[in-house]
Amino acid sequence: SDDHGGWNVTSWMPLHTAWCRLTPVSARERLRTLQLEQPITHALITPYCAELAGLTHAHRAVVGSRLMNIVSIINAEEASIEWEILVDEGMPT
Repeated sequence: SDDHGGWNVTSWMPLHTAWCRLTPVSARERLRTLQLEQPITHALITPYCAELAGLTHAHRAVVGSRLMNIVSIINAEEASIEWEILVDEGMPT
């Protein structure tokens, strides 16, 4: 709640709409990511666009009706051809 007895409400607004490929992370990769503070369940692969350059873990991705918490954003091979967005499916953290 806030300092005045009310509740803070988080609302989400679309930042950018893009096509993506949703790929589950393999069991081996999931075990490797257990060392991170937040697990990774999927990778979103989408064409590179400048609008996504400001994407952070404070944002989330929606794929259909599935909510994805963003863990990491990678400019694949630093080639500015596609983004690899590592996510954890579930409720926003």
